Amino acid sequence: MTHEDHPDGVGSRASPVTDVTRCSLALPALLLACTPSLPADTAGVETDTDTNSDADTDSDTDTDTDTDTDTDTDTDTDTDSDTDTDSDTDTSTVEDMDGDGFAAAADCDDGDASVWRAPDVAGGDLTSGFETFCAEYCTRELAGGLDLSRATDADVATLGCLVGVGGDVYIGYNASLTTLSGLDALAEIDGSLYIEEATALVSLTGLEALAHVGVAVYVTGSGIVDVDGLSGLTTLDGYLDFEFNPALESLAGLSGLTEVPSDLLLYGNGALTSLTGLDNVTRAGSMLWVVDNDALTSLDGLSALTEVADDLHVSDNAALCDDEVDALLAQLPSFSADIYRDGNTGACP
Repeated sequence: MTHEDHPDGVGSRASPVTDVTRCSLALPALLLACTPSLPADTAGVETDTDTNSDADTDSDTDTDTDTDTDTDTDTDTDTDSDTDTDSDTDTSTVEDMDGDGFAAAADCDDGDASVWRAPDVAGGDLTSGFETFCAEYCTRELAGGLDLSRATDADVATLGCLVGVGGDVYIGYNASLTTLSGLDALAEIDGSLYIEEATALVSLTGLEALAHVGVAVYVTGSGIVDVDGLSGLTTLDGYLDFEFNPALESLAGLSGLTEVPSDLLLYGNGALTSLTGLDNVTRAGSMLWVVDNDALTSLDGLSALTEVADDLHVSDNAALCDDEVDALLAQLPSFSADIYRDGNTGACP
């Protein structure tokens, strides 16, 4: 294509000679800047004096060796160390033996699904509502007194958790109560055990755990035949009194006692034949009364007694030989109080 084909000169080439001539006329300092830019196809030796050996030296000195060193120094070696240190050692592994919803560690008796509560002391007296007293409890104490005057056998049977009574246990004028089974855990009465006119009560079974009475054991007008239910009683801080129990034959259940700190009274027990059971009692801290026990034939059960601090009444025992009183007095070298011994009219050997 010719120059005429490009009226605006686009595509035409300038003469190299003309360029050189123009540059030579300039100041020498400018010569360096006037290096002729030869067309790419004029000199075949294209040394590309542009020295652009691509000084961009694009060996990509971007040194982007990815200093992000993304070896993921997030050090997230999962310090969650998910060995599940929930310290919740999964209490489901603590066995609930009785299936009541309370595992062994929190259950006072894991063999009984009806109880799980920790020991407790209930305030006041208990005179009714016996069936709820032990609900959910293994053991429970009563700060006040226990009044069973209106209780039934079924009521007493619900008191299996009761281990201690802070006041008196009173059974008075109850003609329907036949047993004390249900008080099997009762170990201590801080007050007295009063059984009065409980004519249907033939046994003290149920009191075998009772070891301590803080004041008195007083049983009168009952239907009891023996006192075997008191076989666990070892300490009594007050008096011992059995009066007018027409069916009472034996005191053998009292062998755990070694001392009666106050009065020792046996009065009007028509069927009582022996004092065996008191064999370990060495002291009566106040009076000794053995009176009006028509079937009594011997005082041998008092063989360990060496001290009576106050009056001695052994009288009106229709089957007792009066010589028995002499033998008793011989055991009491320091006795100096009054002696009452009339009416012992039994035959002497």
